[in-house]
Amino acid sequence: MAEPSAVGARDLLRPAAGLLAVALAATPVLAGAPGAGLVISGGLLLVLLCALFPLAAVAVFVAVNPLLAGVERGTVVPLVRLNEALLLGLAAGVALWALLRWLRSDRGLPRPRHALDVLVPVVAVTGSVTPLLWMYARGRDISADDVLYAATLWKLALVYAVVRLVVRDARAAWWLLVAAVAGAAAVGSVGLLQVVGVGPVIDFLTVLTPPEADGYSIDGSRATSTLGNPIAFGDVMIYAALAAAALALRGREHRAVLTAAAAFLLLCGLASGQFSVLLGVVVAAAAFTVATRTLSRAVLVATGVGIVALPLLQPVVEARLGNTDPRSGLPVSWTGRYGRLENLQTYFWPDIGADWNWLLGVRPAARVPGAEWWRDWVYIESGYTWLVWSGGLPLLLATLALVAVAATTGRRLWTAPEPVAAAVGVSVFAASVALTVLMVFDPHLTLRGGAELLFVLLALAAALDRRRAAPPPEPPLIAAPAERVGP
Repeated sequence: MAEPSAVGARDLLRPAAGLLAVALAATPVLAGAPGAGLVISGGLLLVLLCALFPLAAVAVFVAVNPLLAGVERGTVVPLVRLNEALLLGLAAGVALWALLRWLRSDRGLPRPRHALDVLVPVVAVTGSVTPLLWMYARGRDISADDVLYAATLWKLALVYAVVRLVVRDARAAWWLLVAAVAGAAAVGSVGLLQVVGVGPVIDFLTVLTPPEADGYSIDGSRATSTLGNPIAFGDVMIYAALAAAALALRGREHRAVLTAAAAFLLLCGLASGQFSVLLGVVVAAAAFTVATRTLSRAVLVATGVGIVALPLLQPVVEARLGNTDPRSGLPVSWTGRYGRLENLQTYFWPDIGADWNWLLGVRPAARVPGAEWWRDWVYIESGYTWLVWSGGLPLLLATLALVAVAATTGRRLWTAPEPVAAAVGVSVFAASVALTVLMVFDPHLTLRGGAELLFVLLALAAALDRRRAAPPPEPPLIAAPAERVGP
């Protein structure tokens, strides 16, 4: 994987020397705290490596993010999850690289070149700054939970910005899509082994993602994998499957491998045991079929996945069918006692409707303490309710605009002559349609693992949408051959 030539090792000598000086100066202070010294030294090294090899660093992050996103907050680095710490180091390194690149050029300050470049920070602001100011103005206590939930949207905006800065051509986008598919395949493999009851895998996940973190049983009938959440796991599988299938259809090489990867990821998505994920798979597949006009192929792949899934995922099927309300056909967890509908009616909708809270939101925290002795928290199990709860009408409208612009951008791109741009367009369009439907059930916009991958796809779409994002000519990050998109 070639790296950009605009900023090389020689350009980074001074920043590297500065980082080394900081590390040496901090040595006496950190002598009594070797753990903190190790974290700081590792962070400085990470920043330097990311500045030297920005595209490779972003690709590695995209691949490993779903593998690390479930590690409990504060386990390795205080206050943050391990993947968030890596993102901060990546962002610092890419920012250093971009700053040096800008200083060497004669261009002015960078400015937004695509509607998504504006809408992503607008969503972050309306989901964090606005509701926190609203709470402060009304004299409400702002908890650590509110701050952490508000920071989630900025984390996703940071993912978008990093990819947007680094990716400038189809070749770089190809590497990121392949990295996303590879990382998702690893996470999916762990999830499949989990639901079929492989003991060492379950023991490993028990240590990596404690069940008490999100309340999902690791040794149950739902694949949580390294994310610790079956819904987040399903989102990663859906988005990565779309990317693999689109690359297989629009690309010229590795079609058999990518098609097999897409089918495997769909199978893994079904292992989540979530009705909403199953619905997401159906909606995403339908949108993909509409965009690519490949109904016969889609039916063939779906039939093959179904034949394999029924016997392999028998424990998942039996467990979920056993939890279905015979009167409505819906899951008991949706309509039963203490189900999502009752929780919304009891804990969330009354507060939203009271005291003009629907205007700018109740609070960013998407959970409230449970009134029952057996549960500590009640989570918002409706994405659109979460939008109004967290940021009111501004966040709801900003998110709807984001999804609409993403879908429109995808539609423009899916007919692009560049195979990778067309693949990104198909993926973003289908993912946007699936997200629109899935947000009825859960806040899929911010579910870890899948949310980061979604914003990677959005950034790739903005970068490759030439008609709306036409930057001035500059050296490409990777010189892409005219007839190939594979390695």
